[in-house]
Amino acid sequence: QKRGAAPASWAAGSTETSRLRTRLGSAFRTKALLGLFQVLPGSTSLYYGDEILMEDAQVSRAQCRDPACLENPLVSFVHT
Repeated sequence: QKRGAAPASWAAGSTETSRLRTRLGSAFRTKALLGLFQVLPGSTSLYYGDEILMEDAQVSRAQCRDPACLENPLVSFVHT
């Protein structure tokens, strides 16, 4: 890192994208990418759940228990 340069920040997931496990297709690939993040210079930000290899899921309105979702009919339950 050059003197005065900002440190690197690495992020692979967010609320705007599918989860790593879903995008990469296997636990092995996801673990390999998470391992790579550990050796890159700078800091790594993980989206909540990616560290335990969580996948995307569809939740029907009948399965919803979140009060904010139950009160808002415009909430989408399918992650695209």
